[in-house]
Amino acid sequence: MNTKRTEMSSTVKFRRPGFLVILTLALTAVIPAFSFAQAPPRISLETAATQKLSLTVGKSVILGSPDPVKRVSLGTAEGVPEIAVAMVLTPRQIYLTGKNPGVTNLTIWGQGDKVSAVLDLEVSPDISRLKEMIQKVMPEEKKIQVMATHDNITLSGLVSNTANLQQVLALAEPFFPKKVVNLLKLEESPDLSNFKQTLSQIIPEEKDIRVTATGDNKIAVSGTVSSKANLAKVLALSESHFPQRVVNLLQAEGSPSQLKEAIHKILPEEKDIRVTPTGESITLSGTVSSTANLSQVLAL
Repeated sequence: MNTKRTEMSSTVKFRRPGFLVILTLALTAVIPAFSFAQAPPRISLETAATQKLSLTVGKSVILGSPDPVKRVSLGTAEGVPEIAVAMVLTPRQIYLTGKNPGVTNLTIWGQGDKVSAVLDLEVSPDISRLKEMIQKVMPEEKKIQVMATHDNITLSGLVSNTANLQQVLALAEPFFPKKVVNLLKLEESPDLSNFKQTLSQIIPEEKDIRVTATGDNKIAVSGTVSSKANLAKVLALSESHFPQRVVNLLQAEGSPSQLKEAIHKILPEEKDIRVTPTGESITLSGTVSSTANLSQVLAL
């Protein structure tokens, strides 16, 4: 892949490999002479080891070296928007600004025009406005996390209901079209949690029942149960806990062995009925002694 490099240089000679220090600045900071009352945070950079630096779009950092820097260069793929801008402020300071989300590398040259350090640079979108908007629109939602990488935005944590979950996604999409990863989950209310515990105690054999709260204050009961009797039991329990709020999406799916047992119990004289699972359905074959018994088997 062809790359283009933007280079800025100073006339100072590089005496020996050094290391860089990082001081975070706002983009609007004025950049005349710099003076540090305290030693800034430092990271050690070596020619043999590429190191990583994260930056936000619209934010800047100053890389300060105890040794002179001759020039710096940022690699950008051809046809890709400029990811960052770097310039040598003084023989010992490099000013770096994030421009667009993406990844690139910053190469630093020193004495004898030799590479003294290489930084892998990741520039991520500014998510501060989205965080502020979520807090303003839904101040009650305290458990939402927003994280950014150069190629997407991840929403995670808990929201109190489906309506708020959809609203968070609607707020995020205009900021970062088609780049939102949704890992949000619904937070269970105490009533819903207690109901699930009651279900597991009364019908412990049923492992595929799902109970969720919907945005219109309804309770959806879905999944499968092993029999119509258990289905009726689940719905009765649901209605007793959440009167007139239950949406039934539950289905009864008896297993072949359970069906065989039911047929043998109700029609012990019918010995030639075969029950065979075929994919997601059950096939009944064989012979029965009467039309009445045939109808009874099909009803089961």
